[in-house]
Amino acid sequence: MPDFDAIITGGGIVGATAALCLARRDRRVLLVDSKVPQTSGLNDEFDIRTVALSPRSINLLESLGAMVDVRRESIKRIRVWEREGTATIVFDANEIGAKALAEVVEVSALVNQLWRNLVDRVEVRAPSTIDAVECSGDAVELIIDEDVVSAACLVVAEGRESSTLRQLGISAQNYGSMGRAIGTVARTVDPHDGCALQHFGDGILAFLPLPEERTVSVVWSLPTGRYDELLTLDRKAFAAALTHESESALGDVTEVGERVGFPFGQSLVPDFNPLPRALIIGDAARTVHPLAGQGVNLGLEDVQGIQEAAQHLKDDMGEIDIWRRFAIRRRARARVVLKLMDFFDRTYGASGPYGRWARNLGIRTINKVPAVKYQLMREAMGLGPLATLY
Repeated sequence: MPDFDAIITGGGIVGATAALCLARRDRRVLLVDSKVPQTSGLNDEFDIRTVALSPRSINLLESLGAMVDVRRESIKRIRVWEREGTATIVFDANEIGAKALAEVVEVSALVNQLWRNLVDRVEVRAPSTIDAVECSGDAVELIIDEDVVSAACLVVAEGRESSTLRQLGISAQNYGSMGRAIGTVARTVDPHDGCALQHFGDGILAFLPLPEERTVSVVWSLPTGRYDELLTLDRKAFAAALTHESESALGDVTEVGERVGFPFGQSLVPDFNPLPRALIIGDAARTVHPLAGQGVNLGLEDVQGIQEAAQHLKDDMGEIDIWRRFAIRRRARARVVLKLMDFFDRTYGASGPYGRWARNLGIRTINKVPAVKYQLMREAMGLGPLATLY
């Protein structure tokens, strides 16, 4: 008999949530991570790393008690426009009778709360190193810190740079858009009023509302040359660049915090169940363009898929037929989102008068057809037919 029903590698939002969901179903779970979450970010300063969680994701996390003491801010509206365009689209939660389209939370606070909830429910090894992985028809064996540990099922949730996938000889394929982005926290003259902003101009600039009414989380996706230039600016000059690029949508940007640069791209593994008794979820399985804000939400959809599949499992967590169905459905869902994001990126990346004309026509059309706008909002919230179909 294996030591555990499931070993989950990666203790971020997706991996820790998966561990809690399986533990709630009385499964024996081991969570392995190369590091322990930092607690230093849990102070008055906002974490640079934030995530916009859909109502579907919020419901899952609240059911696990993971949103306790986690600061959050509701996105009630989203305004999208471009510098050289003449049309603006606003998505408003009131239009579909919802309280919010999404909620912005700090990654560090959420991960820490998830880990607190793991105590006495899940065995955790961190910081630990996985030295070897072997999957067979009977069990999965891992060598962790020189100890041999077995499980009925392996769930890889380490993110895009998964060392476990490298050991298994599995790599994700690039799927369209790639680039670099800058993240920071900024303070503005005008309050955000719960409105997220997305501006297409010199790259794609997003302002996400934070709990303080004049504080926003910033993600600026950029062409490589412009990225290098902006990252070297001092804070005052970078704040001025944000004011200019946002067209003073919230007045002047008066202050910016520490900046972090990171690569982004779209990628997809060939199979979410590539070997017997092995599953790949979250960013280890697929990565999406940050303009979507859907990376973590898709990973939590994976977790819900595992949770639903586990209801049909008896003693053996590695039952092949159930995980094959899970893998096929989740990869199909990923392909739909990746194709859609690549289409949006190419559309907004098209230069010249014809590109602008097409974009503005599309925005006006969406604004004039409430049913289309309604469906787009439902899909983004994880509640539309495309989200629930898979």
